Amino acid sequence: MDSEVGDDRERDRGLRRASLMQWVYLLVFIFLAGVASVVFYSRIENFFLFFPQRTLDYTPDSFGLNYKDVFFESKDGKKLHGWYFPSSPGGPVILFCHGNAGNISHRLENMAGLLRRGLGVFIFDYRGYGKSEGRPSEKSIYLDGLAAYDYLVHHESIPSDRIVLFGRSLGAAVALKKEIESGRAKGTVRFYGCPAEETLIGKVFMAKAGLYHDLDAAITWHPWVYNGVWGSRHLAMNSVRFAFSGRTAHAASAPHMGISALDAVELMNVGVNFLREHVIQEARIHYVITNGGGQPNVVPAQAEVWYYVRAPRRYQVEEIYPRVLKIAEGAALMTGAQLEVKFQVGSYDYLPNRVLSELLLESFRKVGPPKFTTEDFAFAKDLEKSFGPGQKLSVLTANNVPPEYAELTLHEEVAPIFDWGKPMPGSTDVGDVSWITPTAQLTGATWVMGTPAHSWQATAASGMAIGQKAMIAAAKAMGLAGYELMIKPDLLQKVKEAFLKDTGGKPYVSPLPPEMNSPRMQF
Repeated sequence: MDSEVGDDRERDRGLRRASLMQWVYLLVFIFLAGVASVVFYSRIENFFLFFPQRTLDYTPDSFGLNYKDVFFESKDGKKLHGWYFPSSPGGPVILFCHGNAGNISHRLENMAGLLRRGLGVFIFDYRGYGKSEGRPSEKSIYLDGLAAYDYLVHHESIPSDRIVLFGRSLGAAVALKKEIESGRAKGTVRFYGCPAEETLIGKVFMAKAGLYHDLDAAITWHPWVYNGVWGSRHLAMNSVRFAFSGRTAHAASAPHMGISALDAVELMNVGVNFLREHVIQEARIHYVITNGGGQPNVVPAQAEVWYYVRAPRRYQVEEIYPRVLKIAEGAALMTGAQLEVKFQVGSYDYLPNRVLSELLLESFRKVGPPKFTTEDFAFAKDLEKSFGPGQKLSVLTANNVPPEYAELTLHEEVAPIFDWGKPMPGSTDVGDVSWITPTAQLTGATWVMGTPAHSWQATAASGMAIGQKAMIAAAKAMGLAGYELMIKPDLLQKVKEAFLKDTGGKPYVSPLPPEMNSPRMQF
């Protein structure tokens, strides 16, 4: 008896120890998960924003340029690397803050162009890029920009009034930050990394999270065929997947036992095609079948179709979409299949701010459009030969560009705003930002005139000097426009007044369902 009691007590103590260890393990897991989440957040932020390359693909020697190889330190002790190209005596020196991808070796063609104009240049790599130590972050790149400025002043003895700040893409934010630090401008600059722009989820989810609600204004740009500012209204949109589930069966020996999910998809598509006659002419409804089954001899139990529903205004999308939803429900009823609606994303039409757009256009005129070389035009002419008959005019007229522009190969001027208020046959997640804060968007001549978007010709031109020069011109214009807003509060007030008039003071309401806080299957 005593032996049995002792065994019970020992067993109880063993159970208590095991239970205690489970709690210890659980607490350790929670702690490690918390640490991991902090680390993961910082890594995921950097993943979307910074795209550094360590290897230098070229050096100034490759271009026959006279330079000084420079290493200098940031305020927090990181060793940074750059190239200094001296100017003519007493001449200006460009402090070149490059974009968020690659490294300084990918900007040497730009350096050569600046040096031919008699300018000095100091270009440097942020930490984590090229030969610079460390890992980039939002805070650290500002420290690196300040360190580069201090290097010119204290080591090269360049007076501050001879230093010209130039920022490209991410560098535009760095350059403006320096103007704020110097006291010449007052304000805050934010550079947003926005993933998955083509599926319209980046800025839409950021907008739902309130990341733009405290901005005074937003400025952005987009590659295109001409230099100017977009005045057109891009289309609002819903992106939705309709997944049907049926019952599999042998398609030859027992088709009566099956419920075809593919039949439901096809019936839905037929219904939507009949709907097109009864929606506004400017609406666009298109789809792709993402899953149509496996083998022909098996009745498909699963099938899915992905739809885009677009219209010039958000309220028009919200009128058309329920009708598409009813057709999907009808297809499920006709076939006996089950329907799952997978709402992917919704976005607003783009609302350009007239005052801000005119400021951005004037800034573009001041800094000047990209200038292309004989080699650039030769490359562009070769791309132009690949266009089909009538393609240039078709692309331009569909996108509100005057037909006379079809005579050009590359655009080397800054165009007036000729598309104000007209529908643009495309969508952008900038639309959601534009209903939260005053927004303007410029375009740079990154492509050959008449190039269709999402084509190999667009990729080819964007990746060489044509695209790079347009991007630099865009960065200059955005930087100047941001500076003007900071030093001219009356101008900023006019921008805000125009926004209130355009929106009627109505607050932005996210088109996403309340419970939807992360994108589905879109990365």
